[in-house]
Amino acid sequence: MKKLLLTAALGFAMTSVSAQSVTISGWLHGSVDNFSISNPGAARTGNTSERRITDNGSRIIFRAQENLGGGLQAIGQFDVRLALDAAVRYAPNDLPTATQSHPSSNPLTSGNNHIGLSSKSLGTVRLGRQDIHYVENASFNPAATAVIVNSTNILHSAGTTPIANWSRTPNLIWYTSPSFAGLNATVGYSTNPTRTSGGYMEQENDMASNQRSGYGTYLRLGYNFRSLNLVYSQFQSKSDWINSGAASAGANVNSLAQNVSDRDGKIITAKYAVTKNVSVGVARAENVARVTAITNKGQETKQNATQVGLAFNTGPHTLAFTHTRKDDLTVGGVKSVDTAADQNSLVYGYTLSPRTSVAVGYVVLNNKAKANNGLFLNSEAAMGSYGSTALAGEKHSALTLALRHSF
Repeated sequence: MKKLLLTAALGFAMTSVSAQSVTISGWLHGSVDNFSISNPGAARTGNTSERRITDNGSRIIFRAQENLGGGLQAIGQFDVRLALDAAVRYAPNDLPTATQSHPSSNPLTSGNNHIGLSSKSLGTVRLGRQDIHYVENASFNPAATAVIVNSTNILHSAGTTPIANWSRTPNLIWYTSPSFAGLNATVGYSTNPTRTSGGYMEQENDMASNQRSGYGTYLRLGYNFRSLNLVYSQFQSKSDWINSGAASAGANVNSLAQNVSDRDGKIITAKYAVTKNVSVGVARAENVARVTAITNKGQETKQNATQVGLAFNTGPHTLAFTHTRKDDLTVGGVKSVDTAADQNSLVYGYTLSPRTSVAVGYVVLNNKAKANNGLFLNSEAAMGSYGSTALAGEKHSALTLALRHSF
């Protein structure tokens, strides 16, 4: 009898284990970069070029999946970010200050993390944080391309204000439909899509006096038919906000959420494989930042952008070119001349194996006389004494050699 019970218990345990799976994956991605500034602003001091060893979003991803029966699965993902080139300096208990409105990112929770339920026939719903909207583009850069070559900074911004954070949107619930005849849709809602209110334990506080309830909405429609891929995406964000002036030293952390602009972004992209080896893409984006402070409240800054991408693939070789242009800004309905910018990149990628590849890239960003855009993720002393800020009229460029290995 004991043997029978033991056998039954072991069988039940094995069944439970077999119904759940956990996988570990990710990639290591580093590059050698040379960054330089031409036509430096009159106020710029210090060197106008530097060499770097750069991490490009290396990560370890843990995924869990359990079959619940009836085609339903419980799913989860934990995306841990790490830096190849330096020790991680962010602590999970960093506290906001009077001049820093949110704590530094914790690498253990800074990735695309979620828990959810999935069904092939009904779709998938997730809770967590995710890269959305700003990742849509018309480029064909190979996977090993260094992140500084990315054109997100030009395509998804109004002035220098990023749309969809240029990073993961937190506090998010989103649903992705199954594909029907090539059509699919994703809809999402965030209870606070910005990360500039609350302490490190919470990212939202709607209960304080003069506080509003921030939120964000997301819609993505996709269509795939043979060699054609179409995407329409729109994103709207409103932070928790206090209707007052600038925060003073020692101000309550929630007051630091003020003056964060409301932001709207729309983009439509089309990619088409002309032949087996040649692909073309085009994208058109509309970006809006709306003032929330008392001064000029409601005033809109608008800026549209256009992107064209070309790629040639043969065997392990990929050659990709991307051109992105921002139109002049309109502020309060008035056009601001010489605020346009354009960015061009050329990347050659070579696949060494199914998991390992290299890429050589060159990117150059040209600001008009009153534009001050910087290259994507180009912060931390990249601009000398000006931190991550470019000066008006500057030309920024980078030459990179990157290596990526997936596991």
